[in-house]
Amino acid sequence: MVGLASADAEAAHALARLLDAYRAPDPSPAAVADEWVRIRVADGLWYVDDAQGAETACRSCAEAVDAAEHFVTLRLLDALDTHLHLHAAGCALPAGAVLALGPSGAGKSSLALHWSVTGYAVYGDDIALVDDDAHVHAFRRIFRVHPDRIARYGDACRRLGDPDPDEEWFDPGAAGGWAEPAAVRLIALARYVRGAPLAITQMLPAESLAALLAAVMPTGRSATEGFDTLLGMAARTPMVRVTFGEAAEAADALAEMA
Repeated sequence: MVGLASADAEAAHALARLLDAYRAPDPSPAAVADEWVRIRVADGLWYVDDAQGAETACRSCAEAVDAAEHFVTLRLLDALDTHLHLHAAGCALPAGAVLALGPSGAGKSSLALHWSVTGYAVYGDDIALVDDDAHVHAFRRIFRVHPDRIARYGDACRRLGDPDPDEEWFDPGAAGGWAEPAAVRLIALARYVRGAPLAITQMLPAESLAALLAAVMPTGRSATEGFDTLLGMAARTPMVRVTFGEAAEAADALAEMA
């Protein structure tokens, strides 16, 4: 268990609002944090002290909370090392899960945001977990997206924390919720291109396997350890390339395909 603390009122308020999504459900009254992350202010800077003794200097409270959230994410991933960790967004449908793979900037968060706001339970916007049976599990990390994307949904999209010109946080637990484990029904290799029309093309199994291997993160099980699982997913699961300029259109199309 990781504890978070700050004597600075602004940082403590931000941590309480933002990181409540990471709180352990019904913790034991006797539970004690194994590691602590602390934010302190000195000489006009915010310092994040992590459990390994490292110290990160930040220029703002928002940057310090960012750093604290990143540390919590790494500790959560460390605790889930029996799963494959994929760079993927995903949502749950009655027929199974839809996964969208892709590097940073591929549009995964925009797809996941639309799925969540329109009522689908999601597996995450950047990280999804896969077990030995090729079932996908949610990684319950709050989304970090550009304010313009959130603004499109108006009151349907509940923000976390104070507005920021560069990015805002969104908790899918307050929208469509978090998805239960399920077999994967459809995999998409996502590519966002500003202004591009929606284009979806089928991929061959060999291309699917290469894309899945490329999506494996260095945390969790390695691609070598999980190769048989990935091979089975590539052989059994339809996979498409999706290029889009409008995330809502692409998200709806992928949900209909599954």
